Amino acid sequence: MIGTWSGWTGLGSLAVPKLTTPECVALVMLAASILVYRTFRERYLLTWILGWLAYFLSSWTVRDATIVQKFPPELIAISQVEFVLAICLFAAAVFTYTHGRKLMVPLLAIAVSVMGFTAARVLLWPDSLTLRVALEVSYRIVTFTAAIQMIRYRWGRWEIGPWLVSACLILLYLEWGPVTHYWPAWASAVTDLFFGLGMIFTVFDESKARTRRLAVVNSLSTTITRAQQHGPMMQTALEELKSLMGARAAWFRLLEGQRMVIAQHVGVSQEFLRSVGQIGIDERLQQVLQQGTPMVVKSSAVEAPLGPQLAQEKIRQVVLIPLLGKKSMIGTLALGWNHTRSLLAEDIDFLSTTTNQLGLAVENLRLLEQILRSQRQWMNTFDSIQDLILAHDADFRVIKVNQALLQRLNRAPADVVGKTCEEILPKKPSEWTNCPYCARGDSDFAEGADPCFGGYSMVSTSSYTEQGTQKRGTIHVVRDTSDRRAAEEKFRLIFEQVQEGVFVATPDGKLLDCNDAFVKLLGYDTREELMSIDIDE
Repeated sequence: MIGTWSGWTGLGSLAVPKLTTPECVALVMLAASILVYRTFRERYLLTWILGWLAYFLSSWTVRDATIVQKFPPELIAISQVEFVLAICLFAAAVFTYTHGRKLMVPLLAIAVSVMGFTAARVLLWPDSLTLRVALEVSYRIVTFTAAIQMIRYRWGRWEIGPWLVSACLILLYLEWGPVTHYWPAWASAVTDLFFGLGMIFTVFDESKARTRRLAVVNSLSTTITRAQQHGPMMQTALEELKSLMGARAAWFRLLEGQRMVIAQHVGVSQEFLRSVGQIGIDERLQQVLQQGTPMVVKSSAVEAPLGPQLAQEKIRQVVLIPLLGKKSMIGTLALGWNHTRSLLAEDIDFLSTTTNQLGLAVENLRLLEQILRSQRQWMNTFDSIQDLILAHDADFRVIKVNQALLQRLNRAPADVVGKTCEEILPKKPSEWTNCPYCARGDSDFAEGADPCFGGYSMVSTSSYTEQGTQKRGTIHVVRDTSDRRAAEEKFRLIFEQVQEGVFVATPDGKLLDCNDAFVKLLGYDTREELMSIDIDE
């Protein structure tokens, strides 16, 4: 049994040679990159996978660099060309990730030139030290360029992935006995491992950032949906965006006339608000408002009084995003950092889209607040009227009543609105139906005994039709005239029973009224006969 196993092991070692540590690491990173690509489907990962494949083949082609002399020159040339190709593919992946499309054409030209130069050097001038140094410089220009591009793209973020990719990319090397002999194999394997992990960490960080953006969008959508006032909604949005972007401070400015006024803020001092809470529209703000595009500015480039205040708040960089309403700009959103931060195209697009949604929400909520304010003012005016006001539809269901009528009925609005007049108004059996005040007719003013509350009342009746519909309604304004009628009756009794003659006339001599004593005093039989003559005659 042991002999059989040994035989199979020997046969397997001939068919599949044992992998070295760097080869194992390259193969593992290749497999890991494929798995990550299947999950996230990022385009730059395809180039990254091809880079690892070329990198693995460059090591596989010449398996033992210490005895490289035993390999034919053609095989050595293929191995070194594969290494240069791997370096250029890694750089292409970095340029694709960082949106460095302008660097792709120079990279292609350099890749073709360096690969041709590498093969020619091995085949024609294998012992030339000058050409070997030129080869090292050539491919390291590519690695340094890609590393710098990666760091610049992710500058200002607390992420380890881009730094691992950049550092390890610079440390990748082509086997050169006199120089790399002192570099241990385990160090090379560790460099390759961290190099691959760096890109995987970067992909995970990108995925995490997208997830956080989605969470912020969901949170803001919920806040906008539930908001009744624009102030709390804007405050919540500022806190969410400040946390997402890692900013030191954030504030909204709304356009009021020719000045920009801070409406909501987070992370700034009271001194900042007192000094620059209201500012005029300078050249930068004018550009942002007119063009509707975000702008990134250094605080050192901002003129007084805003620039010194930003420096005092330890804000070194600010991004201004226009707050767009339905038809025009209504303000700006500002995010400030205490360090220089590279803003990605995804960041700018996200901030612009989010701010546009906030602008529409702010404009709608401000309009809603104006409507509600007008409604409250109308309701206060409506309820301040001491006369009883009743509005009902064509089916005699109550639409609105004022506070005076509610107090008279001793009911709450919910107990009245939507019910019929017969349900809420006091009545005696068979005294009236549907509406007691409609029974008086469509005259503007009608006075008589009040059918609901007793005494006397004067009723003003008006009809209306809702705009855009055929629904009709009626409004009754009921004024209690019981006290006035009592006073008039009392005056009438005094007027009629007094023994002296009393009359009422206009300055022109028109007799308006008189008592019976006045009629008898003048010798007339009836009041009507006396009322028909002119007093002056």
